Amino acid sequence: MRTGYNLIMIILVAVTMFTCNNGNKTSDPGPGMGQSGISDNAVLFASDINYDVIVKPPSDGDPWQAERVSGYEGGAMINDIFEKLYNGTITARHITTGEPLKPQDIKTMERELGTDRSLIAKIQFTEDWFYHPSTGRIEKVVKEIIMGYEFRDSQGNLFGYKALFSVGFTD
Repeated sequence: MRTGYNLIMIILVAVTMFTCNNGNKTSDPGPGMGQSGISDNAVLFASDINYDVIVKPPSDGDPWQAERVSGYEGGAMINDIFEKLYNGTITARHITTGEPLKPQDIKTMERELGTDRSLIAKIQFTEDWFYHPSTGRIEKVVKEIIMGYEFRDSQGNLFGYKALFSVGFTD
């Protein structure tokens, strides 16, 4: 029984080493680094993982939701993303069509928020996940985010979240 286990482990290590050494790289950000700054020996084990994070949970909601994001301090990041959108450093895309948005389009959308970026309460992430066999570390590369703001009914009750636009972070 132990011999079978050892054989499986040897095959798994060999496959992992082969995968690490023969990955398709589309850019060369530096020595020993692959795409998006991930080292060459990293193994992509999950692609295009998509999930939502409510970064501003409703005050009357589940206390666990608030605890999960108690360390979130993304205001500066959100402000920086908007500035980069306005100066053309990065590009936003329309949620349904995928068409690039102009800075004026972003300003129009932001007016919907009353220019209160703190109303951005939900961020959807699309990521790739990498495993480093030599260190046992896992790294995540954010490929895209979609920011959403609170949408409330006429009585001020949270109805849901409305997506603004998507922002891609990979070439």
